[in-house]
Amino acid sequence: MTETPLCHLIKRLPSCHAGPSPVLEGLRFLMHRSTNPERQAFPLTCYCDDSATHEQSQNAVIGGFLMGNDATKSFNWYWSKILDRYRLSPPFKMAHFVRPNGKYIGMYKEMKIALFTELVRTIKHHRLYSLSVSVPQEGFKSLLSMQVYRRLFSPYTCAFLSALMMNHMAMEKYYAVSRSQNGVVSYLVDRGSPYEAQLRAGHKLIIEWQGRYRHSTHTGAMATDSDDNVNALQGSDMIAWTVNRRSTTGLTGEFGVLQDLFMPLPYYSSDGNPVGKSMKCHTHLEIPPDGIQMLADGINLWLDSGIMPQSLAEMGTPPANLLGLSAGPKQ
Repeated sequence: MTETPLCHLIKRLPSCHAGPSPVLEGLRFLMHRSTNPERQAFPLTCYCDDSATHEQSQNAVIGGFLMGNDATKSFNWYWSKILDRYRLSPPFKMAHFVRPNGKYIGMYKEMKIALFTELVRTIKHHRLYSLSVSVPQEGFKSLLSMQVYRRLFSPYTCAFLSALMMNHMAMEKYYAVSRSQNGVVSYLVDRGSPYEAQLRAGHKLIIEWQGRYRHSTHTGAMATDSDDNVNALQGSDMIAWTVNRRSTTGLTGEFGVLQDLFMPLPYYSSDGNPVGKSMKCHTHLEIPPDGIQMLADGINLWLDSGIMPQSLAEMGTPPANLLGLSAGPKQ
């Protein structure tokens, strides 16, 4: 069988270097109801800009990365050790390093670069892959009312649904040749989003769509927790913040090393030597204006009935239609 980049990435997942964490083990069982290592957990954080999640921001950004159980425990151990060595109190947040109010703005530039380099390396070593989605706020608000934005379908919900669909398609492609395995991605989202109810409704919509139109369900449970408890959510914050910063003010100064999050990795042969090719380990999707127009047309057409639904799930619209993707009936 020809190996895909995802197959190479799965093979290089690190082994665990730390003992079990009660918090992580509890979260894993809650989300997967299984200790099967084939079932992966995908920590996501919803991030708007480096100050707060608000409607006046330029982009709505969501970002995260996929890890298996052993990789998650190993990541947790390494991340904590790095913060301890630099004498940083958790949780780690990129906003803490941004002027004028960041608590660590007084740290020497060289120390920030060293810290960011270590944290980026830790993410890259442990992730299966990472992804991010951004939705331009101005275009979104010009096509959908603020009532729809706040009650039914915000840009953050659009980004989250897109991330779920991207993961589903990646798992569907990889496991299409497997009769005995079925990758399932569960989602751990940073607690505190004002749009959490919308995210849950969108997650439910994806589950129902997969059951109706697809051969396999690759989307597992969704849970929320605080990044105080889960280091992987702190890593997701770094990814989402970096994507947003890169598209607004740019990655300059000490933040330049964060660009390495998005650099491809080399392929390795069976004896561990690079073979000259590289594989993409991060995927970024920016919802284009015509994509926003398409989903706005679908929602507004439904709303023309004169009834405002309580959630996306009540609309019953296939998420593939909302996002301009082909649903594709079961064969």
